[in-house]
Formats: sequence, structure tokens, C-alpha cells
Amino acid sequence: MVSIFLLILSLLLNGCTSKKTEDAKNVTVALTQFPKSLDPRWTTDATGQRLNQLLFQSFVKFDRDLSIIPDAATWKYLTQKKTYEFQLKTQLSFSDGQAVVCEDILFSFEQFKKDTSPFKNSFQIISHVECSQQTVLVTLKEFSAVFLTDLTVFKILPKKLVEKYGDQFGDHIIGSGPYFIEKLEFNEIILKKRQDLKDSYFVDRFLFKIIQDDGTRFLNAYKGAFDIIPMGIPLNKISYLKEKNIYNIITYPAPSMNYLLINFKDPELQKKEYRQALAQSIQIEDIIKYKLEGFGEIATSILPPSNFFHNKTLKNTHYNLAEAQKFWKEVYKKKESQFELTLKTSNNPEVIEIAKVLVEQFRNAGLKVNTQSYEWGTFYGDMKKGQFQIAMMRWVGVSDPDIYRLAFHSSEFPPGRNRGSYKNDRLDSLLTLGTQIENLVERKKHYDQIQQIVFDETAIVPLWYNTQVDLVKKSILNYTPALNGDFSPLLDIRRAL
Repeated sequence: MVSIFLLILSLLLNGCTSKKTEDAKNVTVALTQFPKSLDPRWTTDATGQRLNQLLFQSFVKFDRDLSIIPDAATWKYLTQKKTYEFQLKTQLSFSDGQAVVCEDILFSFEQFKKDTSPFKNSFQIISHVECSQQTVLVTLKEFSAVFLTDLTVFKILPKKLVEKYGDQFGDHIIGSGPYFIEKLEFNEIILKKRQDLKDSYFVDRFLFKIIQDDGTRFLNAYKGAFDIIPMGIPLNKISYLKEKNIYNIITYPAPSMNYLLINFKDPELQKKEYRQALAQSIQIEDIIKYKLEGFGEIATSILPPSNFFHNKTLKNTHYNLAEAQKFWKEVYKKKESQFELTLKTSNNPEVIEIAKVLVEQFRNAGLKVNTQSYEWGTFYGDMKKGQFQIAMMRWVGVSDPDIYRLAFHSSEFPPGRNRGSYKNDRLDSLLTLGTQIENLVERKKHYDQIQQIVFDETAIVPLWYNTQVDLVKKSILNYTPALNGDFSPLLDIRRAL
């Protein structure tokens, strides 16, 4: 009888130990929104791109310091042939067990070059692609200083499955990355580690909890419901979690910039004096101090100060309340008080609160501005279609100065990423030339000039650079954030047992 009792007790203890070990290898991550898409052919939102890093492989990727490193391939550049020679890793395979073959590689390049692709302009530089076993030759029409940077968005796709599901491939994701989708629901995405890969990752499952409401997300964090919260807590709530002492609070400069996007299809906003008066009406220092709890820095360029190509001579001295009041007073005399602007935002409460401050600042300057807030999908859809006058936006994960081509070249009009439809023939020429400059010093001078033009033109209204705040439970080890806020640090973490 005693021996039976001991046997049962042993089984129960072993079961508890087994479950504890299993739970220790699951990590819960808080997300603020559901990805717009997980199909890499269309994914331009930050959440979707970050998740795709775990599901798919690129030829190359960014490391934590935003240098280009190998992912699925190593490379060398054959100068005379204007060709990149990539050597693929051996035994590449998709999560369904199918081997990655040349047919998949060639098909993937075709997909990213298609006219309907939001990335098409980055891949038009390619003349042709050849593939033979482990070697892929990508020949360019001309040298491009940004080709490897652009290639980070490229993902290896399974040709047969993409052709089978077409536009519905996003609901049947299969990639060659280290994780695959175990569960995909609006409030939770579970990624499970592939067991067939040689790479050893500690985390068996990532449970991504999508909680769009800031208050609910904060309360869950306060109870310790998450292991990692990347940029997901309102800045005015950070101090409460610091007192709770559950999380390590990691702050670092983020390569992201908040700005007012301006629609140049609007006949009044096409006029430079209107755009300048907008900028003169905004007191950014107050927003940083009172709404961001000091977690920010006044912006001048899309490129943050930590970026080598940042133009350090730019100074944001736009704010001039007296000049703004004088201008808007004259406008309303001429327009008989009919001129109004609409500021569009997402329905994120923190964003809405800042929008209220902006509207009040505009009112103090004499400008009439209404606000419209939408859930993220609707808001982002309107931005891509150019359906707005002015909007609160953010560039995230900025690394290469070629971001200016994506943001302001006329070839990037919607559905491209020049969502304000800004057009400047001289700037177009400079942006195209910038991709062809090999010398780093000369390239820096070139992009200093480009940043100066955009700043002087008030093509957008720069607001502030973010200080990124990640909360990581004290039991999570080896978490070192990436400067672009991506999910690559998740591959290195483990839990203290």
C-alpha cells in the first residue's frame, strides 16, 4: 500500500515538474495591435514585419546595431558584373518540411518586384536573378548603395502554397523561419518552435497577447501577466510598474520619429506658408515634458541623432506663436472663417491625448482643427489611400537614409509610402542619385542636403524622436533590445529556473 502511494506521489511530482519545465519555456509578449497582414508580400506595418522575422527568413537582416548581417545567405559583390553572389545555407526548409528550392527563390523575387507590391521600387534595380543549387546571382542594372538594406524586407516564400492560396496566403502562413503559427486569433497569436532545425532556441512557444486598450494592457502588466512588453505601456504609467518591481525597465533611443503627415493634394496645404504656419503653432517641448514624461527628443529629420547620416546642423526652431497667430488671422480674414483642418489619428488613447494637446495649441494660434480617431486598421487604410488632410504618424525602424526616397519620391505615391503625395523634381533627382553613391563621406554630404531640403520645405512637420521603453520580467535573461525595435532579441532569451 505504501509503495502504491509513493508511486502515485512520484507520478504527481514528475507531472508537476514536467509542466513547470514546459511553462518555463513559454514566453508571453504583449502587443498593442493585431498585424495588418502576415503575408510578407504586403506587410508594411511594424507589428507584421516584426512577427515575420520569426516566421520567415531573408537573405540578409539587421543586427541589433542596424548593421547588415547574413540570415539565410552569405554574400559577396562582384563589382565588374554588378552582381551579388549569395550562398544559401544548406538544407533550408519550410516549416511544413518541404525543402527550399530554386523555384521558390526565383518566385519570391518575382513577387517582390510585382507592380502591386508596396516594395516594387526597391526591387526594380534588379536586372535578373539566377539560381543553381546553393548559389543565387542577383544582377543589378546599376550599383545601389541601399540594395542590401532593401533586401531585408525580402522573404523566402513557398511557391506552391502561395500559388494555391493566392491573396489568402496570409491565413495559411508557411515560412522557413525558426517558428511557425500554432494559433492565429484576433486577441492571441501563438508561435511554436520548429523541432527540425539545428539552431537551438530556448523558447518553445511565444504567446503574443493582443490588447489594444492601454488601460487593460497596463492592468495586466501590473498583475505580472506578461513576460515582455515592448513599447506597450503608456509612458505616464511606467513609474507605477517601476514601483511594483516585477519588471526590468529598459530604455534606449529608438530609431523612430513622430511627425505630422501632410496631404499635398489639399490645395491650401500645397502652399508652403500654410505648412510653415502649422509648424509654428506647435510647442513640442510641452508635449515631451507633460505627455511623454520626458521620454523623447525634439525631431528635425526622419533619421534619429544616433544615425550616422543624421544632419546635425538642423535645428527645430519652427515654434513661433506670434507669427502663427498673425498668419492664421490673415487666413480667416480672406477665407471668411471657413478654413478648417481635420487631424486624423489612430484610436490609441495616448495618441488621442496628444492630439487633444495639438488641437489646443492650434486653437491658441488661431487655427481651427477637428480630430477624427479610428481603429488602427481603418486609420492605416486611410493613410495608404491618401484619405486625410493632416495625420499623426511615426516612422519606425529607420536605418538607411534611403528612407527619404520611400517617404518623398514621387514614384512612391500611394499605394507606395509617399503617403502625402509630396512632389519635388529636384529632390526626386537627388533621391535617385543617393542610391548610386559608393563613398560613405560623399553619401553623408548628399543626404545632409536632402534632409535640409525636406526640412526647409516642411514636407512633413517633425515632432519628436521616441525613447523606447521595454519592460522585461526579471526572470527573463539575455534580453538586449534591438535599436529598430524588432523581435530578434526574442531568439536569444531564456528564463531563470
